[in-house]
Formats: sequence, structure tokens, C-alpha cells
Amino acid sequence: MSLGNVEATPLASLTFISFTKGDVLYLTGSAKNLYGADARSVMPFQDALTEIFVTGYTYVRDALPLRQRAGVEIQASPYSPPIKFLADEIPQSNILSKTEEASALLTRIEIHSPTIATFTWESSAKLSIQPGQAVIMDFSTLLGSREYRHMAPGRPSLVNDDFIRTWTVSSSTSHDSDSRLFSLTMREKIGGTVTTALFNIIRKLSEYKPEALGDSRVLGLAVGVVGVTGGFRLRIPDAVADVDGPKILFWISGGIGITPFLSMLAALKFIPSASTFDITLAVSTREPQAILSLLANSFSSSNPHIQLSVHVFTNGTSPIQSKLPFDLHPGRLDQSFFESELPKLKAENTEVFICGPEPFEQVVLGFLNRVGIEEKSVQRERFSY
Repeated sequence: MSLGNVEATPLASLTFISFTKGDVLYLTGSAKNLYGADARSVMPFQDALTEIFVTGYTYVRDALPLRQRAGVEIQASPYSPPIKFLADEIPQSNILSKTEEASALLTRIEIHSPTIATFTWESSAKLSIQPGQAVIMDFSTLLGSREYRHMAPGRPSLVNDDFIRTWTVSSSTSHDSDSRLFSLTMREKIGGTVTTALFNIIRKLSEYKPEALGDSRVLGLAVGVVGVTGGFRLRIPDAVADVDGPKILFWISGGIGITPFLSMLAALKFIPSASTFDITLAVSTREPQAILSLLANSFSSSNPHIQLSVHVFTNGTSPIQSKLPFDLHPGRLDQSFFESELPKLKAENTEVFICGPEPFEQVVLGFLNRVGIEEKSVQRERFSY
């Protein structure tokens, strides 16, 4: 069913099939197309969509003669588009309207390892970014406008790729600052459309124009800023209000999931000196040297009101040098670590944050649950886009 069909005859029908039970649900409804600002007010980034208002249904049991075989793991089609969220499903996001559109100019690139780098951008408009939040960016100016493709056998994801990406901001400034600079620390993703393009720029500059890494404005590379998102953040006023003794923060990161904690550490530089924090950071990483360097750059060791304990879990064997004191744990993060940290985890003033790949977060939540920390009390980073 196309938009044109709905315009001509504002009716629609949908069929939902259960391949496990064989039941089929038929829906009928009146339909209405939304375009431009009307569409984006319902679903951000979507310039055209169809609303269907259900007017009737028919439910047929055991209608399908075939069944999904027991034990078969269902996999989405590689052509399946990414999930889009409704505007009221992402209330903690500030999506810029078309009239508020901003751009970000690449100003500096810092290389931490062959696969990790920090890109610093300058926004054309001031952005309100709280520590731990993310910026939504439109890279179509870098990658070109998306062309219509019915099929793309080599890379099916290109068919539905809008080149919009979300990255946690790894820098932080004081709320009084007029700075429009923000940094994104990212890992090159194998096969990733945007990260591959950005790291290709790094490789070219390193070979032919290394001075442009320190001042990348000469490239004139500007991309769109769509908005700011994220409920995974350090709430500065709440963090220091009505706290008897130091505020205890327990942070757990997996891999490049360190980025929101870099922003939070940097933000603590601007906390009033009367506030004190006891922070435990558990880091699981294959690149401890790069991660510790990032932490050292974000943390102000001269602030006596912040006590930071860093625990690094890694399978690496290379020697690690860091200006930041840390405890090295060979191997993976395990439950025994959380058992040893129970007094802090169960203290009244403790907030627990986890950021990392979904499988990592699930394993950590299991460890925490077994030592008595409920999942609902743990803050997790979940991108909406």
C-alpha cells in the first residue's frame, strides 16, 4: 500500500500472523498521511508516515497450516529498517525543529589507538548537554544524500540508512560557559558506514596532512545537529542536594561505554568545592592503555573533594602506564568483584550506572541481582536512535 493509495482512498488493512500458533489477526481502519513537520511531531526524523485508526478486526485461530519449528532462533531480515520511536516515547530528548537546525564543524581529531579517536566539533548554535547525554547528528552532508535502492545485496542496511547517528558526548563544560565545542569519542565499527568514513579521514590526514589533526577546521567538514538525547546523565543539582557525607557513585563500563563517564568526570570539575564524591569505576576493556589515558584527561586529580577508585579488567598482557592510579584485574569482570564492593553498592547515597554493549549490561545486571541490587535501581544508557 502506497501513500498515493491512501490519498486516493483513506482506508487501510493490516495482517498480523503468528508463526508459532498459526493464528491470524486482520485489522481494518481509516488512514491519513502526514508530511513534513506534522510527521516529525509524531515521529522525529520521519518526513512522511501514515496513521491508521482501527475500525474493525477479525481474529482467526489456527488459520496458518505451517508453524515455526521449535528451537529455531528468529533473525530479522537484513533489510529491516531500524526501529523508529514516537516523540512521546523519548521525552528526555530535545529534537531541533527545521527552523532551529544547527550544524557542527569538525575542529580537532585526537587519536588514542588505531580504532579509538576523539572528534571535537563546534556547533553553530548553543546546545544544552548534560553530563552523560548524547548528540544526534546527521552525516548526510559527509556521505551524500540517500538514493533510492530496492535491493543492495552487498550491504542491505544501506537501503534504509538515513545517516543519522547518536553518540555520547565525552566532554563537558560549566553551565555558565558559552562554549559550543563538544567532543565525541568513538570506536571504528567494522562495516560501519559513518565510523569507517571518519576513520578514513584520520588515515588520510595522518599520511598526507598530519597538522590538520590538531586543527581540522581547514577541512571545512560540517554535519547536521539534530538534537540532544539521553536520560542517562549525572544530575548535578540532585547529586549534591541533601546528602549526608560523600555522594557515592558506582560506574561500570564495557569497552567504549566509558564515554558518558568521561563527560561526568569532566563535569565534576565545576561542582562546588563543598560537595564531595566517592566514585568507583569498573572498566572492562581490551584497550586499557587508551581508556586510562582518556580517564586521566577527564579527571582533575587536584580536586580533593573527589575520590576516584579505578578497577581495570582486561585480558591484555601489554604493560600499562597511567598517571591515574588503578587496580588491575586480569580476566573478565566477575561477581566476586561486586561481592567485595557490597558496602558501597548498598550504601544509602549510592547511585549505580552501567554503560556498555547489551550483552555486557545483561551479565553485569545478573551479577548485581545476585548480590541484592535490583535492576530497577540501576541506570543504563539506552539510545533511542
